[in-house]
Amino acid sequence: MVEKVIRDGMVAVLVSRGYGAGWTTWCYDDNREKLMYDPTLVQMCEDSASLEDMAYYVSVAYPDQYKGGLDGLYVEWVHLGERFKIEENDGAEWVDVLDLRDWEIA
Repeated sequence: MVEKVIRDGMVAVLVSRGYGAGWTTWCYDDNREKLMYDPTLVQMCEDSASLEDMAYYVSVAYPDQYKGGLDGLYVEWVHLGERFKIEENDGAEWVDVLDLRDWEIA
């Protein structure tokens, strides 16, 4: 099971708002879920750590991970148990929560 930061019934999800490269949407291996919830990166984002410090951590923890998505990485809070997915356009990511969308049915 992947470790997650949970506070007041909300789960911290890491997404990158920067254009050019996504964070988890550009990860195609078994680390995707870990990168989405990594508690150390969550804390680093909350502490406004430098891009260099975050890149160093990622290079040690996930040596094969592309680091372009670190630029613009931030924490989005999602209700525990809520269904969501991370969407991406030209590298800019956002959380799309299933229950907050007006889904069409054919």
